[in-house]
Amino acid sequence: MQNKSSDKFTAIALTAGFFAIIIPSNPAAATHLSPFQYCAADLRNVGISVEQAASACSDALDPQQLSACVYYINQETQLAAQDVLPACTRVRRPIELGRCVININNDTRNAAALDVLDNCRRSLLPVRFAECVVGLTRQLEITASTAMNRCISAEDYPSSLSPTFAPPPAPNPTPQFTPPVAPPPGLTPLPNLDANPVIPARPRPVNP
Repeated sequence: MQNKSSDKFTAIALTAGFFAIIIPSNPAAATHLSPFQYCAADLRNVGISVEQAASACSDALDPQQLSACVYYINQETQLAAQDVLPACTRVRRPIELGRCVININNDTRNAAALDVLDNCRRSLLPVRFAECVVGLTRQLEITASTAMNRCISAEDYPSSLSPTFAPPPAPNPTPQFTPPVAPPPGLTPLPNLDANPVIPARPRPVNP
């Protein structure tokens, strides 16, 4: 009888221990912050209304990338968040859109901010488009507006009309790093336009 009682007590203790492991002691203390919470915090921080933030974040495939696009363009340029939000919601690569706008804005002269935003949004490869615009304006001393028109037209030029046309390669999901090469004489070095940028840290949203 003692052995049976002991076995029964052991079974009860193991069962209780099992449930103690799988059931959190204080679920309310969890600190996980979802991408939607970061998205909402970013958009509210740059002045987007509650209604617009709720709609944009809930519809986004990647809400954290969407809000990062709006947040950093607003912080690094003179563009209002209200103007930036529609562009960031209408592109497949919102982070690359942000890089495109910021690089052209910072590395060219007299670029109209809204024109830069619109052209970067229209581009299929925003980072490559920014490289084209910055490279042409620096080396040929043409206006940013002229360079943007040339670069966006080149993306849309039909291959049947140009025997030298070749579609741009698909972006590599794994960035390839190569040693820096010294530019030839007379060539102005371009800034580092990384096609796969890391999203910098932003203010942490409040976790109620």
